[in-house]
Amino acid sequence: MAGLALMLLSATNPFMRVGITSLSLGESNEDHGAILGLGQTSSSLARMFAPLAAGLAQQGFAEDGPALFGAIAAFLGALCIIFFIPRQTGTSYVKDKSI
Repeated sequence: MAGLALMLLSATNPFMRVGITSLSLGESNEDHGAILGLGQTSSSLARMFAPLAAGLAQQGFAEDGPALFGAIAAFLGALCIIFFIPRQTGTSYVKDKSI
């Protein structure tokens, strides 16, 4: 089962990265290099932090530590999305090109 989940994650990861990069670049009018660099830096730091956090959680909570840490992190991420991302009002979104 874990092999299937990893296969799906590795198959969809390039598409998600392209979509996130496209959304990031679509919101700015200039300084695309800085936006791309910041995005790559943050994803690299996240890939570096995850094994460190899992190792510390395993030392602190035995074998169930990484799974527990992952569940808590996912829950906190969902709460951040629910409470801190502004909701779109209206039925359509039109970007102002006059700026």
